[in-house]
Amino acid sequence: MRNPAKSIRKRATRSAGGALATALLAVGLIAPAADAQTEAGTSPITWEACPAEVTDASAECGRIDVPRDYADPAGPTISVGFVRNPADNPAARRGSLFVNPGGPGGSVYPMAASPEAYPLPAGISEEWDVIGVQPRGLAGSTQIRCEGIEGSPQDMLDNFVAPTSMFLRACEKSDPGYVRTLTTANTAEDWEMVRRALDLESISILGLSYGTYLGSVYATRHPDRVDRLVLDSAMNPETKWNELVLNQRPAMQRSLYQFFGYAANNNDLYGMGDTPLKVYNTWGKRVLAESGTTPTLLPPQAQVGDLPADVAWAGEAGADAMTALNVPSSQAESLANTTMNGSDGEATSITWQATVQLMAAPSMWHELANHIAGIESLPGTTEAEMNEAYGQYSQEELDAMAISQLNSVAFMYLQTCNENVTPPNYALIPEYVWGTYVMKNGRIPYNLGYGAGVTCNGYAPVTGVQPLDGSQLETRPLQISGTDDAQTIYSERHYMANKMGAHVLTVHGPGHGHVAAGNPVVDDIVVNYLRTGDTGPSDAPGYWSSQRG
Repeated sequence: MRNPAKSIRKRATRSAGGALATALLAVGLIAPAADAQTEAGTSPITWEACPAEVTDASAECGRIDVPRDYADPAGPTISVGFVRNPADNPAARRGSLFVNPGGPGGSVYPMAASPEAYPLPAGISEEWDVIGVQPRGLAGSTQIRCEGIEGSPQDMLDNFVAPTSMFLRACEKSDPGYVRTLTTANTAEDWEMVRRALDLESISILGLSYGTYLGSVYATRHPDRVDRLVLDSAMNPETKWNELVLNQRPAMQRSLYQFFGYAANNNDLYGMGDTPLKVYNTWGKRVLAESGTTPTLLPPQAQVGDLPADVAWAGEAGADAMTALNVPSSQAESLANTTMNGSDGEATSITWQATVQLMAAPSMWHELANHIAGIESLPGTTEAEMNEAYGQYSQEELDAMAISQLNSVAFMYLQTCNENVTPPNYALIPEYVWGTYVMKNGRIPYNLGYGAGVTCNGYAPVTGVQPLDGSQLETRPLQISGTDDAQTIYSERHYMANKMGAHVLTVHGPGHGHVAAGNPVVDDIVVNYLRTGDTGPSDAPGYWSSQRG
C-alpha cells in the first residue's frame, strides 16, 4: 500500500492540541480604513486586527453592527465580525465565497483564512475572495458571557439534569434576551448584512455540516444573491438535535473500528497489530496509562488471527466466542480500573480525545496512528508543548481564556436547544446515568445527553425548522455526502437534496467534510462546479482510495 505519510494534508483544527496551538499564535494585521455605508440600513465596516486564528497575512478582518433581533430592527444592536481573504490571483478572481465550518459554534476564521488548518483547493483560494462571517454569540462577534455560574444548589442540580437551563440563567444575567437570538435564521440575516456592507452583488456558499443548513437557509431567503451553493456533508434539520446527535453514536463507533482496521492493514508502518482487535488493545493500553482506566468502547469483532496459537484450530467459531467474551470483560475491566484508580474517566486521556476528534478525518489517520504507536506525537500534545503554549500567559489571561472556552461550550448548548425539534427518548435515561456517572464514558454525556433529553431538559425552543427551497436558485446546488460519515448520516442525505434540488455527489468511504480534506477528486469536482455550475459525477472515491495513483 502507498505510504500515507506522503499524502497527508495538515488540518490543525482536527488535531488534539493543534487547534489550541493555532489559537495561541499571535497574529493580526491592521486592515484598511472604514468603508462608507453601502446600502440603506447597513452600518459601515470597522476594520480591525485579525484574531489569532487567522494566519494568512493577506486577510482583512472587520465588523459591523446589526439588529440584535431582526423582528425589532430599531432595537438594540450587536456586533458581527467577519474575515475577508482576498483571492491569491486577483487577475483570475471570479467572485466571493462565503464559508461556514458547522457546529453550530465552529469559528469561521480558520476555515476562511488559515491555510494550515483548512487547506482550500488552489482553484478556490486563487479565484475567490473567501469570506467568513463569525456567528453571533462567538468571540469575534458580540460573544455571549456566561459568568454567573456560582455553584449554587440550583446550578449544581442543573449541571446534572438540565445543563442548558443553567447556561441560560448564567448568560441572561449579563445580557438579558441575547441568547434567545442565537438561531440559524438570525445568523443567515447577519450574512446578508455583511454582504451588503461589502457591496457584493452576489455570493457563492460553501457550508460544512451544520453550515449546509445555514447556507441553505440563506439561499432560500435570498436566492437572487446566490451564485453557487456547495453543501458538504449535508445534515437533515428535521432530526435536529436530539435525534441527530443520538444517531451519531453508532456511526462514530463504526468510524473508530474503521480506523483500527486501517492501522491493522498498515501494521508494517505502525506495529500495533495486524487485526483491528490488536490495534484496539494497543490503543487501550495507552488510554489506560494516560487516564487510569481502559476505554469504554466495546472491542471490535475478533478475527481468527486474534486467537492464541494453541486454539487457532477453532477458526471463525473460536473468534466469535472470543468476541462474545470480550464485550462484557472489557466493560468490567473499564469499571474496575475507574474504581480502583480513582480515575475521572477515559476523556482525561489526550490520546482518547485525539482519537475521538480525528476519527472523522481519514487524512489525519496516519498521524493519529503514529501518535498511538509512540512513533511521533501529535502537534501540541506533549507536556513540554502545552507548558510552552500556556506559559506565556498570566493567570488573569488564562482565567479569561477559560471563561471564553466555557462560553463556546454554552453557545452550542444554547443554540441547539433554541432550535431543537425532536423529542427525547426517556427510556435512555438509565443508560445515560450509568454510562456518565458510573462508567464515566466520555461520549455518553454528549450523544445520550441529547438523545435522553437531558441536555435540553426544561428549555423551550424558540424556533423550528426553517423553510428550505432551492427552486428559485439559478444554478443547481452541489451536495456532497459520504457513505460512512460519522456525523451527518448518509441515509439522511435525501432531505436536504430534495428541499434544495441539489445534485448528490456520493463519496464512498469514511470522513466528515470532504472539501479541503486531501481528496483531490472531490476538490476538482467542487472547483469545476464553482467555475462552471456543472455539478459533475454522482460518485467519487473516499480519501484513501483517492490517494492511490
